[in-house]
Amino acid sequence: MSTSKTPSILTGYLSFFVSLLILLSGISILLIHVGITGLQALMALIFIAVGITALLLSLLLFTPQVIVLMDKDDIYNFLNDSERKILETVAEKGELSHTQLVELTGFSHAKVSRITKKLENMGLIYQYRENKRKMVKLKSKTRRIMGI
Repeated sequence: MSTSKTPSILTGYLSFFVSLLILLSGISILLIHVGITGLQALMALIFIAVGITALLLSLLLFTPQVIVLMDKDDIYNFLNDSERKILETVAEKGELSHTQLVELTGFSHAKVSRITKKLENMGLIYQYRENKRKMVKLKSKTRRIMGI
C-alpha cells in the first residue's frame, strides 16, 4: 500500500465509523423513546452495527470491477499459457470444434471444455452447437482487439 493512499483510506474508515456512531446514537434515542432500554437496547444496537458493517464490507469487497481490454497484450495478461494457446488457435483457424481443438493443442477434452468455458465467461469467445459438435468462435470485439 502506498503512503499517498494511506490518508484517504484512514479518512474513509474514520468517516464510516463516525457515521455509524451517529446512526447508532439516533437509533438508541428512538429505542429509549419507545421504552426499550438496558440489555435489549444494547443488543439491538450491536446487531444493527454488525449488520451495517457486514453490508458495507460485502459491497466494497465483493463488487466486481470492470476491466477494459484495449489490445492483445491486455488480454494475455489475464490468461495462462493453455488459455492463450486455445485463444490463439481459434484466432488462427477462425472456427473450430472441441475435437479439432483437442487435436491441434494436444489437450484433453476436459481441459479444452474447461478453458473454452472460461474464455466464454470472459466474453472472448462464444460456443454453439452445430449438429452434435460443440463449436468455438472468437467474438467480433475479440477479433478487433487482437487485430484480426
